[in-house]
Amino acid sequence: MMPANAPGTKKQSQLTNRFEPAFIRGFTCGTVFIAGSPPIRDRNGKLLGVSAVDFSLSELQQYLDRIKLSKTGQIFALERSGLLVASSTPESPFRKMSGNQEPERLNVLDSQTLVLRTAAKYFYDRFGGFGDIKQQQQLKFSRDGEEYFVEVLLFSDSYG
Repeated sequence: MMPANAPGTKKQSQLTNRFEPAFIRGFTCGTVFIAGSPPIRDRNGKLLGVSAVDFSLSELQQYLDRIKLSKTGQIFALERSGLLVASSTPESPFRKMSGNQEPERLNVLDSQTLVLRTAAKYFYDRFGGFGDIKQQQQLKFSRDGEEYFVEVLLFSDSYG
């Protein structure tokens, strides 16, 4: 935890009371972390400090890859905006950019992985976007002669 008077703490705490993750480059070339810094307040709402948590996206992807649902099953995590966070596929959640440009986040609807793109498109069309999915869903649908069984689990905490 960073104390309330530490540099940067006040700025982060004024952004929101929610846990808003940020994607940051690691020190090693090609590494990316998801970081969150929710404010910590006392019972009266006074800022005490900011807590910081970092997760390696490559380690998250490796973890998801180790989970074996079925022979063809895939797991993916995305933000309500549709931006891919991680998946059990080898596809990176970032597009490589030319030169020294920052990597660009990958929208799951643009995924090169057919299962991810097809399932995401189905949910996007059915619910009018990813942000409008409000509860756990288990659905079965067909596309191009293939059966898809999809379960959506929402993640939220007391900050949203």
